[in-house]
Amino acid sequence: MNTFLKKNFHAAEHSIVGWEFNSESEIEKTYKNKIEGNELKIVTESGEFTLQSYNDMEKAVEVWCEQFLDENISYKSIFVIYGFGDVRYLRKIMKKYPENLFFVYEPFEYVIVNQMYKYDISDILRNDKLYVFTGKNRYQALRDYMGNIITYENFNDLVYGLLPNYVRADVKEYCGFKECLDYFIYDEIETARLLVGLEELRGRNFLYNLDDFVYQSGIKNLKKAFSEKNLDDYPAIIVSAGPSLEKNIDKLFSYKEKAFLVGVNASLRILKENNIIPDIMVSYDARISDITPFEDDEINTIPLLTTIVGDYRVVKRNKARRFFGYENNDYINKMADKLNVEINELDTGGSVATAAFALAQAVGFKTIILIGQDLAYTDNKIHAGKNNNENKIDSEESGYIKVKGVCGDVVITDSIMCAYRRWFENRIKDYPDLTVINATEGGAFIEGATHMRLDEALNKYCVGKNTEFRKVIDQCGYTFTDEERGRAIDIIKNTENNIGQIKNNILERKKIYEKLDMLNRKHKYNTSEFKKTVEKAGNIEKEIEDSLDMELVKLFVNKADVSVKNKLREKEGNIYEEIKLVVDAGTELLDGYALACDKLQSTWEEVHNLVETEDLYL
Repeated sequence: MNTFLKKNFHAAEHSIVGWEFNSESEIEKTYKNKIEGNELKIVTESGEFTLQSYNDMEKAVEVWCEQFLDENISYKSIFVIYGFGDVRYLRKIMKKYPENLFFVYEPFEYVIVNQMYKYDISDILRNDKLYVFTGKNRYQALRDYMGNIITYENFNDLVYGLLPNYVRADVKEYCGFKECLDYFIYDEIETARLLVGLEELRGRNFLYNLDDFVYQSGIKNLKKAFSEKNLDDYPAIIVSAGPSLEKNIDKLFSYKEKAFLVGVNASLRILKENNIIPDIMVSYDARISDITPFEDDEINTIPLLTTIVGDYRVVKRNKARRFFGYENNDYINKMADKLNVEINELDTGGSVATAAFALAQAVGFKTIILIGQDLAYTDNKIHAGKNNNENKIDSEESGYIKVKGVCGDVVITDSIMCAYRRWFENRIKDYPDLTVINATEGGAFIEGATHMRLDEALNKYCVGKNTEFRKVIDQCGYTFTDEERGRAIDIIKNTENNIGQIKNNILERKKIYEKLDMLNRKHKYNTSEFKKTVEKAGNIEKEIEDSLDMELVKLFVNKADVSVKNKLREKEGNIYEEIKLVVDAGTELLDGYALACDKLQSTWEEVHNLVETEDLYL
């Protein structure tokens, strides 16, 4: 067995999406005749095409990398590279931009195998910033991952690269790739328009939850409370609602006072059915698809970890302590700076289960047990519980991925759950002192975790005396002191009272663009008036960025109109078109902000009406 292939195969699980091989020998057997020989080439109906330079390969790599100019690359840039090719291209560009994400699309799987066979590239394949898409589901996987990471707000940060000879080798394949990307971009734009309601919902949730955020607690308060307790003999148990949960949930009852139990959205109902009430529950979604568990009076007495843009209906119903894991928001950031208050954010990883894991780690648990964390469609089911068709998938449909299962089998999953699995695996790798037990007894294999039956894990790790973590939670402090809270409320009220003036200021700034448009149409580029107007227009964005009040207005901006449309326009080379672009983009942006002020005002009125009719802040 080839030494490089063996080492690279295990590393490939970290970065290659859609990898369907179960062993190195299977790879070698499948591609034996394509990995031997010195030349790396693609063979298609169009002919043979080398992927390496016949003269100076190092020079070829250097020249290729020069297309990516530093002034066009920022820390937010996301590289989309067509072709894996000779690994030296990838190694060079990733070394140059080590903080950026790389999506690499390789239509010819054997090219990757060739490089895995000839070189030790395990360091690249284990890089957390790399995603490689290959195999028969590569189109769908690429779209799914892009959909999970790229939004209509940041797709303008995409940077494209094309390795030599790939297009010539298979024009049809390249057109399919481009069609996939184009479809994604335009689909994302259309989705953006559909998501305007969700953006407004997040803004509405923010306002509904804002007073609660001020009066309640955060991660720093949980950290402080738990820091005073010895957690060595106690694990945290994260209970998710994967299909395997029902296999072992009953075993948890006898140990519920020997561990810190964390339940998430859909698992709450099953926990209650088994007479298990978690110490805290996690709900992060802006809109819960099934609100039923949160209509239960007993569930609403469980302390809640949420986010400031989380579903306000969940927060409104909860009668226990609420903790905000926070969602990075510049209004809160700037308010905290004014008050000189520290507000901790939880690195959530994108799902309620990863948020629960991050919570357990943040408060100091060194052992975390996962149950119901299938990260796969075990037995073709979506969640534990219902056995009807709505809770099942058709595994024969395209887009699903086969991955290694905890039982040594192969399970069906999708690219989104693969991304969550990688989050767990990266977290385990980054924190070697953390012991993670996957006691799900089904679903996907989590690299770095210890896999064992739940009863074995409970016997081994739940060795402390019975304790009530609920008391620890109830004794937590609050985000703000009384004095800080009073000042925070003053800031919020000041923003609300200023909405009318904020809108007037926005409309006044539009006059700057109107003047710039007039000067542009008259081609008065060499006048001092033009230069001063351009300078004023340039300052508008900075004034908006520096304004605390505007951060709240931004929550209600129709980003599908003011962001996406501008990014689709192409810049022309002459000054008239460039100034016209600035004027049009700036005007649309300010119109969007003015409309957002109206939405903010009406939503605030809704909040006040709700508070008057319901006891929202208990």
